[in-house]
Amino acid sequence: TGRLCRWLMGDLDHLYMKLKSGTGEYSLVEKLSAIGRFIVPWQPGLHYEINRLDDMKPFMFELKNYLRQLHHSR
Repeated sequence: TGRLCRWLMGDLDHLYMKLKSGTGEYSLVEKLSAIGRFIVPWQPGLHYEINRLDDMKPFMFELKNYLRQLHHSR
């Protein structure tokens, strides 16, 4: 209770899909709001799911796979 988990790659993917969406699907305000929510790195009770400053290997692995999949889906 009171803890918010953040999966950075999931948030990045959500932002990418929202910004990439067609005209009329999301308003400019909704897109700007999504950018604002994404770039806020901290809030009370926030816990990062994968990335840790003392062990960045899992995050780097996930980022590498995400970018590879994004490249192959084009």
